[in-house]
Amino acid sequence: MRTRPTTILLLLAALALPTGARAQQPRPRASDAGVADAGRTPADEARRALVVARINSATITVGELEDLLNEAPAPIRQSYLDPARRREYLDNLVMTFLLADESRRRGLDRDPQVSQTVRRILGQRVEQVAILDAITPERITDAEVRAWYDAHLADYQQPEYRRATAAIAADRPSAQRFID
Repeated sequence: MRTRPTTILLLLAALALPTGARAQQPRPRASDAGVADAGRTPADEARRALVVARINSATITVGELEDLLNEAPAPIRQSYLDPARRREYLDNLVMTFLLADESRRRGLDRDPQVSQTVRRILGQRVEQVAILDAITPERITDAEVRAWYDAHLADYQQPEYRRATAAIAADRPSAQRFID
């Protein structure tokens, strides 16, 4: 069986959940407060609440699946516009939950190496959330952007260059055909 990095990360994240816990929504950043649900209609909320998978006592809803896909970078999100690819993603997610349940059954969640890895991932996530909460576009002034840009100007400049192509032809008419 081929292991993908995404599957490993999902497995470690699922191991961090208490047994039987339902997948939880990510904590919204302070700058997003009230924005996520503001544009949703009751019909959209009902659609997002539909369960698309049950894994033992855990469930995955349409909204949770959409949120997971929306957290991915744009090129990856683009690849999941195809319903078959979304189904593949859901199948991998279900497999991850099943592997996590089996890992718990075997006691691997108490393995020191697994615990250390989960702690490291959780610590990185706390740092990531803290940075996202602390650094918002509203908090960065135009003067700070300008100062940073001016300090790193060399990173954005390239020396002028010219490009030339040499073509060798057997005779003048062949060379003229190449030019035209």
